[in-house]
Amino acid sequence: MKKALLVVESPKKARTIQQILGEQDFEVIASVGHVCDLPADEVGVDTNSFELTYVLTQRGKEVLARIKSAASRSSEVILATDPDREGEAIAWHIANLLKLKNARRAMFNEITATALKKALQTSGKINDNLVNARQARRGTDRLIGYSVSKPLSNLLSRRGLSTGRVQSAAIALLVEQERLIRNHISRDHYTVTLSFGDESVWEARWIIPDDATETATLRGNALMNYERSAPICMDLEAASAAADVATVVVKQFVMRPGKRIPPPPLITSTMQQQAANRWGYDPEEAMTAAQSLFESGLISYHRTDNPNLSQEGSDAIRAFAVTQGLPVAVDRNKWPSPPGAQEGHEAIRPSNIEVEEAGENGAEKNLYRLIRLRAIQSQLAPAEYSVCEITLTDEAGKYEYRASARELVSEGFLKFATLSGAGEPDNPDEEQPEDTYIALPTLTNGMRLNVMDSEVKKHRTALPRRYTVASLMRKLEVLGIGRPSTYATTFATLSSRGYAEKSDKQLTPTTVCELIYDALYPTFSYSDLEYTRKMEESLDAVAGGRMRHVDLMRETWRTLNEELSSFGSGSLPRPDAPDTVPEPVKSCPKCGRLMRLGKGRFGEFWSCSGYFENKACTYTESVR
Repeated sequence: MKKALLVVESPKKARTIQQILGEQDFEVIASVGHVCDLPADEVGVDTNSFELTYVLTQRGKEVLARIKSAASRSSEVILATDPDREGEAIAWHIANLLKLKNARRAMFNEITATALKKALQTSGKINDNLVNARQARRGTDRLIGYSVSKPLSNLLSRRGLSTGRVQSAAIALLVEQERLIRNHISRDHYTVTLSFGDESVWEARWIIPDDATETATLRGNALMNYERSAPICMDLEAASAAADVATVVVKQFVMRPGKRIPPPPLITSTMQQQAANRWGYDPEEAMTAAQSLFESGLISYHRTDNPNLSQEGSDAIRAFAVTQGLPVAVDRNKWPSPPGAQEGHEAIRPSNIEVEEAGENGAEKNLYRLIRLRAIQSQLAPAEYSVCEITLTDEAGKYEYRASARELVSEGFLKFATLSGAGEPDNPDEEQPEDTYIALPTLTNGMRLNVMDSEVKKHRTALPRRYTVASLMRKLEVLGIGRPSTYATTFATLSSRGYAEKSDKQLTPTTVCELIYDALYPTFSYSDLEYTRKMEESLDAVAGGRMRHVDLMRETWRTLNEELSSFGSGSLPRPDAPDTVPEPVKSCPKCGRLMRLGKGRFGEFWSCSGYFENKACTYTESVR
């Protein structure tokens, strides 16, 4: 009896699946990532037909020969590469190159016996729209990178510069934030507090009206990058007038129940942000650890932007929480998805919620524990509060003041969050709600109150904060730029090319980073944040069959070609700072990509940058 051939991406995943399915009915082989790619020495995109030219990698030749041999002795071929656009493209390449007319496409979100059985039963055909969306992304990025990088290097007289859509957006955010910091002028601003009561003193704050604040005069990328904090008043006379009141009138008194639902389970972006905030992992390190956990069958697929669990996943977690005596929410908690989310897969969760600890190293163990705790926490009951809100006005109704407090009535998920350590904020820079309680009196609308005391406090405007790895990822996600699964490559480029320096978790753009921004922003539309966001929408349209991939690439090339004709015609600032870009690193002897210098347990080593493109090339060599 012939075995069925199952093709997956990684050797580790192949071993895990082989153990689950057994060797009697299935043979599981790994493609080891992509078997072919665009050529290293040319653009690889026909600018007439906008078809892509693919060449086999050296490893791809060996892999295809192995798959072909196994297919010849198999009853059927099932292509079970990762359930995303990259996985779809790998399956498509293998099927076309080996002329597999009847190959089935199977997808699973976790590596368990149940999930594999369901995937095999529901297998179907390769989704050409997903393949074309991947081709459109790869083609547009190649057109931009291949066409602009060399002229950019020539213009700035610096070898080895690179550019790309998401990379340029990250550079723009870093540079513009740095210039906001550089041009910041610290100024005085004022707040007003009124005090009431005798034995039990409570306070109300002046609500600063819009006409007492300043408006930002920013444009373009800078306007998208600028984040206004709470309104501030820089007019001492206006603040003093708001404080000079003897009595106030209760405009509104409200007592209401309030609740705070737990944070959602992790998705790709929040997983990377949490890993950066908690342990200082860069996106690449976090994704490598998550990939290993997925391939070992320990977690569900880690490339996802859907913050909600599947019915099956949430049911299992809720049942487990009940056995642990945890307060489970009456109804499933649900969360809105980030802008442009594809929502193809559920949020990240353990394959078996009862497994408390898992992973082969510290990073994997840390990540698994957090994924598990966040998944459990997401299904617990909200914290419940009694909320009191008081709105006051002066006698003339010119000024408005507000006091609010909330008292914790039921801890819900908060007790578990505190005990487990899962409750740390995704972004420690953001103000988190406090659960302190200050008693407010019971009042009635229209009641007049005597002001016991008033105070005008002077403050100084603080410098804008530099981005951290986590906050920059969060900003890209909020703006709908790129996909969280690609951020690892983007951040690795910022570091390896010398475009950003990290100190005390903060990212500072280098001199050459600012030069690149000044060179690209006036000329190329792809360097604009809005363009990059809209490109993601277009790629989603291709994936949904609403747009042809060749049309998207054709329009990209038309615009790019026009802009290239005027590139470099203006003058650029030439700072006296030394060249901060490292010399080009060596080329990979297997595929021609650039090599990167890394550090491991046994010292420094060279690794092919193709490893970070879904392990397209895994060549490494020691530093001699």
